[in-house]
Amino acid sequence: YHLRFDNPRPVDFQNAYLAEQEFINDGQFDWTKVYETNLNNLRNGGNSTYILSANRTDDTRLQFNTILDARLNDNITLNGKVRYRNLNSENYAEVKDLLGGQQFLDVDFFADENSNTIGSSQDLAQSDLRNPNRTVTEGERFSYNYEIDSEVYESFAQLQFKYKKFDFYVAANAGRTTYQRTGLYENGFFPGDRSFGPGEKLDFTTFGAKAGGVYKLTGRHLFEVNAAYTQDAPTLRNSYSNARQNHEIVENLTEVTSQAFDASYIFKSPDVDLRLSAFYAGFQDLTNVQFYFTEDITGVEVNDGNAFVQEVMNGIETRHMGAELGIEYQVTSTIKLKGAASYGEYTYANNPDLYLTSQDFPGQKIRFGDGKTALEDVRLSNGPQQAYQIGFEYRDPKYWFVGVTSNFFYDNFVGASGLARSDNFVLDRDGIPFNDYDEATARQILAQEDMGDYMLMNAIGGKSWKVGEYYIGFFAVINNLLDEVFRSGGFEQSRRANFQNRTEDLTRENGPLFGNRYFYGRGTTYYINFYIRF
Repeated sequence: YHLRFDNPRPVDFQNAYLAEQEFINDGQFDWTKVYETNLNNLRNGGNSTYILSANRTDDTRLQFNTILDARLNDNITLNGKVRYRNLNSENYAEVKDLLGGQQFLDVDFFADENSNTIGSSQDLAQSDLRNPNRTVTEGERFSYNYEIDSEVYESFAQLQFKYKKFDFYVAANAGRTTYQRTGLYENGFFPGDRSFGPGEKLDFTTFGAKAGGVYKLTGRHLFEVNAAYTQDAPTLRNSYSNARQNHEIVENLTEVTSQAFDASYIFKSPDVDLRLSAFYAGFQDLTNVQFYFTEDITGVEVNDGNAFVQEVMNGIETRHMGAELGIEYQVTSTIKLKGAASYGEYTYANNPDLYLTSQDFPGQKIRFGDGKTALEDVRLSNGPQQAYQIGFEYRDPKYWFVGVTSNFFYDNFVGASGLARSDNFVLDRDGIPFNDYDEATARQILAQEDMGDYMLMNAIGGKSWKVGEYYIGFFAVINNLLDEVFRSGGFEQSRRANFQNRTEDLTRENGPLFGNRYFYGRGTTYYINFYIRF
């Protein structure tokens, strides 16, 4: 913070050092100050300024299944299933600890009037207009309160055919999924039936078909293919733009369509097992809703372009393809070598639609230019897209075993910012393109970051004993044996999301203030299990 400007002065370095030492010695949060503030408020008849709260999701589920498994003849088997699922999900914030106070005022302290909102700031601030200026105590609900009801009907049937040289199957499924939000609070920014009571019932019809088979050239050489086409309901989270506040449904919401195909060569022998596969999967009409604060919104008169927004991407298409290899070699009766490899390319296959919603411009959907975000061929952030493994396993005749594997990971990309790849990126707040916009610089600062390669070593071992008629034993697992520090995921922040501000932030001498955010994997972890079998 103290070094956020160019050419920092000696006093800035001094303040940065003092802030660092204070953080190291005293921690990030001054709990004493928090309690003192709330107790002082209480002595003066006021409410808690600070509280601890929990975001609760209390689900009640009902499920019914019936399964059919019939052998029609020596070669044909019929499998079937019918399933019904019912979900009632209560979603609310709950006061957990008043931190020395006696009550908390349930209003939005950041609510502010502007040209895009209707109503006074006092009304806008209400979590529930039907209970204005409500005070809450520990264990009570506040801030938001709604229910989601969902019903899922599913049916599935599959025929399996088994012959001397060829095994294959055909299958189909059909179903229906419904969602409905019921608001229990009338939000100040979304009054009336925009947030309160039952919202529109969403209804999705789903179906799919798949087929596959194995051709046994010989007992050692086999060839397998599988293909599928499915339509599934979108997830609940990606069906509403902000279910905590209102009923608004993601625009053009429809079933998610997917196609998948894989082909494999399988080799089996007493010493070697090998499988080589190629795969492809495509998805269409995906949606994605993200929440963040940004300082760079063009084309809306609100707080100099600052707002907490919901970024809605819909019509997303993705492509997953690659190849995999797995091999095991039984060197001796006790020693086995293992190897595996996976090479994939997981990318966006189109430029999805993008718009923003927010309580700062309620009821509006803010789009930029053609309403698209330039994500085609950008890598998905779903973990490493290359992985390789080598290892061994030793099983002793005296009933103990040990195994070690080394795993190598590559092509692990951060999640790309949709806002930074929309037309908002090239526009100043007046809606006019930046005079100093440079295509080469833009490509450089929008280059997707690869978070780096890493290697994890894992070990497993165990032993068993026979004691009378009982078997007693244990097995233990150690993951990340070398305590490797690695980034398991990350994303580009969208706080600074136009050309000028993002360039300025990412090229700061002392590092960006709002650069990419990362998630880190676990260090060395241990697991041990003891058992008695009889």
